[in-house]
Amino acid sequence: MNMMGASSTVSNILYSYFNIKRSKLIWTGSLETLKAFVLTEIDEETAETTTWCSPSGDKWLFDSKLLSVTWLTKSQNIYFDEIANPAELDLERSIESLLAEDSEDVTDDTFEESFSDQCDIAKKLKNQEEKQASIDFETSSDLR
Repeated sequence: MNMMGASSTVSNILYSYFNIKRSKLIWTGSLETLKAFVLTEIDEETAETTTWCSPSGDKWLFDSKLLSVTWLTKSQNIYFDEIANPAELDLERSIESLLAEDSEDVTDDTFEESFSDQCDIAKKLKNQEEKQASIDFETSSDLR
């Protein structure tokens, strides 16, 4: 698989975590997958110089010069505020429009296959995160 194909596949997977619930955009993935999504939407320098913070137990914020993201973990509601160039980065509208297009094209069989694929991908991501946590723990233990 070439890099463009891999990049497109990752982007498609990350976009699959978006959904609409009660007319609001929601994020159904983890914080780590949300961070990965944000990395696909902003430049590397901005990503490296901006941190995520949690001012309360169920709220995560990313606030950079290009993009502000607020994710409420309990309700899964997600809000974007494009600071730099709203015409270029109107994420909420473009995601909602993609979801609307997808919902028109999806059949029950496609949904079940897609859901199954998402479960497989989620399991792989979880295994990778667990392996990384184990490596990080071993590395930090070795340094003591």
